[in-house]
Amino acid sequence: MWISAGLVIALLLALGLRSAYKRKYPYGHSHCCVVQLAIALRMYANENGGNFPKGQSSPEASLSLLYRSQLITPGILRGKTVSEEIVKKILGAGGLLGPDTCGWHYVEGLTLSNNVNTAIVWDKVGLGHNGEDSGFREVGLIDGSHQLVRKADWENFLASQRKLLKTQRQ
Repeated sequence: MWISAGLVIALLLALGLRSAYKRKYPYGHSHCCVVQLAIALRMYANENGGNFPKGQSSPEASLSLLYRSQLITPGILRGKTVSEEIVKKILGAGGLLGPDTCGWHYVEGLTLSNNVNTAIVWDKVGLGHNGEDSGFREVGLIDGSHQLVRKADWENFLASQRKLLKTQRQ
């Protein structure tokens, strides 16, 4: 009887830990580093006349050009919500990623001459650096740096970015 009670307690404890892990890491733990992605974007622009990737069927497809230029791995390019195996299969076959197969939001059409405070890439879902639900969103900027934005401030951040982009594109 004690063994049965112990098994039930162990099972309940395991289920509780799994539930806590899923709340903390809704898509699992990952290290799809926005800093590495922002630096790869900057390297791409340096090699392409100051232009960040552009001209494909979607911003995500344009972002895939980083892989073709051997500047980033599928493990980073997938973002924090897409399976690395899916991304490897697509890119390995010579394809480009799309909105459903890339977890990054990428602002296409920017150049190195844009304001360095302009956000160029961020996680679509809004997870932290290691895929955790942290209360912050991590954003890659044009200069290759990153910024943490509190989720409570996210809409204001997006509004300020739209205003910043509008002044740069006039």
